[in-house]
Formats: sequence, structure tokens, C-alpha cells
Amino acid sequence: MCRKVKTPNGIKTALVTGANRGIGKAFVNEFAHMGLDCVLVGRNESALSEVAQSLEKQYGVNTWVFIQDLAVPNAAQNVYNFCKEQGIQVDVLVNNAGMLIFSQFETLSKVEVESILNLHVHCTTMLAYLFGKEMVKREKGFIINMSSASAWMTFPGTHLYNSTKRYIRDFSRSIFYEFKRSNVGVTVVCPSGVDTNFFPLSQRLRKLGVGLGLLIKPERLVKIAIRDSFTFKKQVIPTSFDSFFISFVREVSDPTIFWLMNRLSLFELKKQKDIPPEI
Repeated sequence: MCRKVKTPNGIKTALVTGANRGIGKAFVNEFAHMGLDCVLVGRNESALSEVAQSLEKQYGVNTWVFIQDLAVPNAAQNVYNFCKEQGIQVDVLVNNAGMLIFSQFETLSKVEVESILNLHVHCTTMLAYLFGKEMVKREKGFIINMSSASAWMTFPGTHLYNSTKRYIRDFSRSIFYEFKRSNVGVTVVCPSGVDTNFFPLSQRLRKLGVGLGLLIKPERLVKIAIRDSFTFKKQVIPTSFDSFFISFVREVSDPTIFWLMNRLSLFELKKQKDIPPEI
């Protein structure tokens, strides 16, 4: 059970990416419950508008919806420009939007590779840069970056996800030191399994995972993340299972990985045909 989170003085508005479902939706619900106005960013206009209307009706907060594909160039600048045009001062930034494609690297399209890199690396970095500069100038604010326990994992098939989440972790931990001198918190959150639709599990397996402590409910996760962020914690590993998972995957040997690959149909060796290079 998480203790009630106290909102620091002067913190009034939160911006959350990927706010229409899962962890992002849980973040805006918790922020609104705390009395914070919310900026909801993502691609699904109808879903975002529905969440925003629910927040306003239930908690009486102000909301803004900005429709933006965050996996394209200049996405972060578009989000920042929207906030400036609307006169919104962002006190809490949550970089939550994420993308996972389980596939052999060479079979990915150029668009898929660029999308993951744009979303996890470029957009996360630029949003932290654009809004972080203002927070540092005001000497007040918080940035929460969602990484993953897989940031410690090197495994084929999830290569881009693992490596870009590792970037988010290392980037966040590095700027933590710089920003904290200006009373701005930077916290990176590294869960393993979360009870959302991000992973294609049946309701029965998700319920079992929660019961066994292998999955965490998004509502509990965001309470922990916000609580620890508002106390200037550098990194959050939410559960004891997450800690175990990290200690396990960081020590997996190469023979074990090859053994696992041999049992996944994704990695079956097939005769390759000559394929013209992608232009």
C-alpha cells in the first residue's frame, strides 16, 4: 500500500504522453485526483478526449488534449509549441509513450526502426530539454521518464526496445545530477511486468501474474513513481520481483540465450532469397 502523495508547492500542471490508456491513463488519473491540471498527448483523439472529459467531470480539473504522433521528427517541438500557444506552464513532464516490436532486426522496415528511435530517444530527450530548461530557470519541476527493467537485458528480438530503454535510463540518471542543483527532479522508472494491454496476455494470465506478484497494476505503479519523483529519487524499481528480474537478466549467459532462441519460431533459420536493398 502506497502512502498518500503530497503535491509540492507550486506544482499545478502535468503533461503525460501516451495518456489515453495503460500507464499513461493511470498517471493522468492520479494527477487529476491530486488536483493537478493535465495535458494529454497522443495519437488517439477520441480516446484522449474521453479520458480528458472524465477527468474534468470527476475531479474538476482543467485538461488540454494535443493530438501528436510522437514517433515522427519534430514531435517534441510541436508539443512544446502547443503548450506555449495555450499559455500552459508544465510543472511535471511524464515521458511515458513507448513502442515494442518483437522481431528479428533485419526484418524490420526502415519506418519501424526510425519510429522506435524517434519515440524513445529523440522525443524523450527533446521534451526533457525543452520543458526541462524552463523548469531549471524557474527552479521548480519534475520529469518522470518511463524506462523498463529490460534496460538491463540484451536479448534478440527486443533489441531496439531494450537498448533505447537503456538510453532513457542512463540519460535520466545523468541529468538527475544537473537538474537537482536547480530544485528540479528527474526520475526514471524501471518496471518489468505491468498489468496493461502493452503485452498480449489473456485476462486470465494477467490476473494470475498480478496475484503472483509478477505484474503490477498501473495504478499502483504510478503512485510509487509519483511519490518517489516528488522526493527527488533518481531511479525507481517498483517491486521486489522487478529487482529479481533485473538481477537475473543481467547475468544470462550467451549459451542460454542461444538455447532460448532455438525454441522460438521467430528465430528459425531459413534460406534467404536475394532481396533488393531498400531505397
